[in-house]
Amino acid sequence: MNFYDYSGTPGTRVTFDHTTGNVGIAGSLTLSGLTQGSVLFAGAGGLVSQDNASLYFDDNTNRLGVGITAPVGVFHVSTDINTENVHLDKWYTGTSGSSLLLRKGRGTQASPLRAKSGDVLGGLVAYGAEAADDVSAASFNSARPSGTIRILAAEDTTSTAHGGYAQIQTTAIGATSATERLRVSAAGNLSIGAGALEPSTGTLGLFFSDGTAPSSLASNTAGLYANDDVGTVKMYAIDEAGSAALLNYRSIALGGGAAPTFGTIGGSGPTTAAQNSWIELNIGGTAYWVPAWI
Repeated sequence: MNFYDYSGTPGTRVTFDHTTGNVGIAGSLTLSGLTQGSVLFAGAGGLVSQDNASLYFDDNTNRLGVGITAPVGVFHVSTDINTENVHLDKWYTGTSGSSLLLRKGRGTQASPLRAKSGDVLGGLVAYGAEAADDVSAASFNSARPSGTIRILAAEDTTSTAHGGYAQIQTTAIGATSATERLRVSAAGNLSIGAGALEPSTGTLGLFFSDGTAPSSLASNTAGLYANDDVGTVKMYAIDEAGSAALLNYRSIALGGGAAPTFGTIGGSGPTTAAQNSWIELNIGGTAYWVPAWI
């Protein structure tokens, strides 16, 4: 069965195949009862349906909203229900679980280019809705996050080089900009503090930074790191001049008796069971003995 329109240019407008039930339409189809932006779906009994407030597509910005009709991103989910969350489920006999894959490249989809050192490859950013008081209307400001967790490229990526490091940023009380507080470097170093750093040394360890991230350990840092010195693990402290001082201790629990004899600074320490219990604190190679009560 065919329907024709002879009001202007003659031609077939609607066709119906009675053997398959297929309907063909030449031109545009307007459903006047629908709201702009609605994503259509099959409702009860196969009825073409819409729920504009719950599923919305903005054709001007190419953004899809779930629970919102003014999406601010490519995919935007919003809800007033406390128990509603985004779920990722995987039922699989192996060990892998659900994953969120975050990928970054430069260029465009048509002309893709590799990621460069320092590029943010992916992350999570947290915001709080802001307002002057508890009764005024609140909104989100994308320029003022309260904290971030990010993975960054530590080198230009190639088929044999994908070095990266992890970073946690937080915003101080009374401030609006997030600052790096913790970094796990590509080499496995853990750096903690305002302006966490990427240590230039090859020694694995724990580093504390007390200011703006320096280019190396020799500037603006206070750190601790452990090193395997000829089979003996020792702890070192690093001052802001980059000098490493040995921090080591040993405890000697001996019987009661006289204190050790001190000559030069630090003394020789207890040597016999007749002396008291002492702890040796070794700083920069110099032994300091303090009494211990056990």
